Amino acid sequence: MNELDNAITKLIETIKQDKDYIRYLDLQNQLTNNLEINELINTIKELQKEATRKGHIGNDIKQLEIDIETKFKQLNNIPLYIEYTNALEKVNDCFSLINKKIDSYIEKEVNF
Repeated sequence: MNELDNAITKLIETIKQDKDYIRYLDLQNQLTNNLEINELINTIKELQKEATRKGHIGNDIKQLEIDIETKFKQLNNIPLYIEYTNALEKVNDCFSLINKKIDSYIEKEVNF
């Protein structure tokens, strides 16, 4: 098991040193501290909750849907948010590739 622990530790260290991962963490920190972005995200969440509640009881939610779409457009026009979502996508793609390689290795070793 020691060899496996070493391989996992090495993988984690490699991820932590990856430039895309480091950039993602920096952008995530900037996003967390950005009042405009946080207010937009919270507004969108509240509008979505309201739309869900009103939709459940059969109320018309067309205006709420328009408001949500408008807020999403505002959010998606903020350069920091765009850069963050791009970085998040890169990191998620990397983790997905790692998962696939691990799955493939395990299947090969266990002879599924």
